[in-house]
Amino acid sequence: MLFTNNPPAINMTMVGFGQAGTRMADLFAAIKDKNGAPVYNCLALNSNDGDLKGLAHIPESNQVSLELGGLGKNPEKAMRVIDENEDAKEKLKQFITQRVRPQDDLVLFFAGLGGGTGTSTIVKSIEEFNDFHNKPIIKKELIKLQQATPPAEFKQNIKKYMAQAVKNAEEKTVKIGVVVTLPVRSDGPDVLRQVNDFTQRIWKLAKDKS
Repeated sequence: MLFTNNPPAINMTMVGFGQAGTRMADLFAAIKDKNGAPVYNCLALNSNDGDLKGLAHIPESNQVSLELGGLGKNPEKAMRVIDENEDAKEKLKQFITQRVRPQDDLVLFFAGLGGGTGTSTIVKSIEEFNDFHNKPIIKKELIKLQQATPPAEFKQNIKKYMAQAVKNAEEKTVKIGVVVTLPVRSDGPDVLRQVNDFTQRIWKLAKDKS
């Protein structure tokens, strides 16, 4: 019996960024249940329309283009371009805050770290998703602790209560998984340097309990 005859143990949204990331998410979009419906909610984001045309399984309604043209193998430049383009920045924000299902048990972000689009947008998307979906939950828990604690005690030990709020919110926040491919030496020293910096940013986010 195929596992697709049964509902998945974990409801997941798969989000692909850039060329490599959208292709990885597209493979999950190909998985259907016995009625032919997609098993997973799959989304794709790229810097231009042309790079989305190769997707075979993610429906067009779940594909978003930032309409920036190609961003090449330069994630630092790509990050600057997105930051300076209000339309692209707003489109990325809406994509993350409105299209990704927070009711799922897990959200998986896919990207190849050898290019500009995937490397830059996956970092910004992790930050946007956390700011929109998870930080408000932590804030509510912190307010509860504040209301139950004498003001002087709360003010004097704010870091302790922040840590407690994060712990209290743990079961309510949406879990994010990150799946990335690393570049090879032939991509060149500048790509490797930039990717190392962005990898450290992702790792720092992963270790931040909030």
